[in-house]
Amino acid sequence: MYRTAPAPRPFVVSAFNGEVVAYDRASGRTVWRWQAPGLFGHTHVQPTHVAMDGTRVFVLVAIRQDVGMFSTATASVEIAALDDTTGRMLWTQSVNREQPMLGFAATFVVDAGQVVVTCADVILALSAESGQVQWSRPSEHGDGGALHVAAELAVSGETAKPIR
Repeated sequence: MYRTAPAPRPFVVSAFNGEVVAYDRASGRTVWRWQAPGLFGHTHVQPTHVAMDGTRVFVLVAIRQDVGMFSTATASVEIAALDDTTGRMLWTQSVNREQPMLGFAATFVVDAGQVVVTCADVILALSAESGQVQWSRPSEHGDGGALHVAAELAVSGETAKPIR
């Protein structure tokens, strides 16, 4: 059977370019704002995705850094957990994939105490409580070559939204 939906939170959360903002659902007033650390100086928009589990906001920020004249890029993903009432960062975890690519994609899904992430050629599960890596393995979809397309992730009743 499907899980019971959590009670509505008193605010909604939006994310763009490494910044997360919580708004009061009734008035639209800004409740808190969080900026992903270490994003200053990047020349590309940083795709950002959020999910909530009832007490935390999970943020996935894709960071692409160009290296050299021919735009060889390295990619990394920063995943953070924030307290959903204050925006205070609870933990952060990095997934570094240093390989040439022309595009970048990653996705994640939060369920049953885990944050499952796919990025480039790897899939891993983090503890939603601590951010500790529970397991990591190569993706059976391969690395996608120079052009990366996000693999979809799903659990019963949920589908991850790929970010590009």
